[in-house]
Amino acid sequence: MSPASLAGTLVGPGVTVSNVTFSGANAQAGTIHVVDPAVVSFNDGVILSSGNIADVVGPNKSDGITGDMAGPADPDLNALIQNTQTVNPVTFDAAVLEFDFVPTASTVYFTYTFGSDEYLEWVNLFNDVFAFYVNGQNCATVPNGAPVSIDTINDSVNPGLFRDNSYSSPPPNPINIESDGLSVEMICAAPVNAGQTNHMKLAIADTSDQILDSVVIIKSGSLSVAPPESCNDGHDNDDDDLEV
Repeated sequence: MSPASLAGTLVGPGVTVSNVTFSGANAQAGTIHVVDPAVVSFNDGVILSSGNIADVVGPNKSDGITGDMAGPADPDLNALIQNTQTVNPVTFDAAVLEFDFVPTASTVYFTYTFGSDEYLEWVNLFNDVFAFYVNGQNCATVPNGAPVSIDTINDSVNPGLFRDNSYSSPPPNPINIESDGLSVEMICAAPVNAGQTNHMKLAIADTSDQILDSVVIIKSGSLSVAPPESCNDGHDNDDDDLEV
């Protein structure tokens, strides 16, 4: 798909986009259709990967799916991991989608899920990371403000946000996706300048080495000024007194 088509797939009510660019291999970005609600509750989304997006198709077949794309680092993601426990605080195989957008309100939202084959063996060693920069500020964070990554969402840290899908020690009900672990569906909420041009950068990369893929799936049409609801984070995100 063209970068403009990818960005257009993300857009929902109250947002228009322009000046779209993508950096990375073509195989690192595309759309995904999910029919199993145990993977994510939404059926369609945009997927970015530090490897080949085709390798995410389930069921989980390996502890170590790898698409080495021979791609460069991303300086913003490098900065995010400088003070983490990762063995080599440099990124590789970055996939980056950027665009300008004009919202009709002062907050934008979108829904996403993060997954990785770095789980759980390489937590605190190879901290694959991604970020959603809205006007330079990352809104893909855990409750204490740290970036979403394998070090900040796992079976020990923020375990309520983690879903195990190990290949070697599978859970009772494996999730039909290749990733060895996933976050729950999460919501980015970011302040923006209503009626003006804002900038979005969506980026994901391998950390420390080029192997073991990580992915982020963003719900189609969810880049919107309307508060969405996550179906499995345990919160009433849109204030309708329901957690569904």
